[in-house]
Amino acid sequence: IKYLFYMLFDSHFHLPRLPQPKTLLQELLKINYHGESSACFPKEWEFQISLLKNISNFSQCLGVHPEIASKISPRDMEHLKEILLKNPEIAIGECGLDKRFDGYTPLGIQEKIFITQLQLACELDRKVVIHCVGDYFRLIKILKNYLPQNHPVYFHRYAGNSEITEQALYFNATFGNPRHKKAIPCERICFETDADEHFCQPKQSSAEIAYILKKYLEDLVKN
Repeated sequence: IKYLFYMLFDSHFHLPRLPQPKTLLQELLKINYHGESSACFPKEWEFQISLLKNISNFSQCLGVHPEIASKISPRDMEHLKEILLKNPEIAIGECGLDKRFDGYTPLGIQEKIFITQLQLACELDRKVVIHCVGDYFRLIKILKNYLPQNHPVYFHRYAGNSEITEQALYFNATFGNPRHKKAIPCERICFETDADEHFCQPKQSSAEIAYILKKYLEDLVKN
């Protein structure tokens, strides 16, 4: 019963990257699906906003994924700020560090782009959606350098252990699909599909994808 609120709230998925997103959106609305959609590549930002205009079921975050940090220009970051200023309800992210991609080293381009987004989150008082594949201790240290205590932070696909979690709770933190749940208060645990173009099989209809998303999320809650 305590997880009922989360039953159909997908805390992190990528609507712009799913097949036929406009049609899929209508199917999701038919089944009363709720969630937060992430657009973390510049070409997706305004498309997602147009998709979700006046749609109350879904919140949004916009940001720069570490995968493309090395390809981001100062103008891209200026454009992100312009969009966020016009849309005060939108969170920032997903952003962070990922050892699989260029610029991961300390003081590298991933860190610089990440810090720019943290500064924006602080300036605009926005929740930050965090991506981390790599050194969580380094990431938490950066967060503490740029965000005040109790700033809202969502750790997407959280893999941190109990020691890292203790530090992460310095913030007003929630945790998506945490690998180690024991150190996390149950009210801070969220469920997410992280669904993008890789989530679906070829030739699935929008109705089928919507059903699969719903079933996947419900199975996460049960388990």
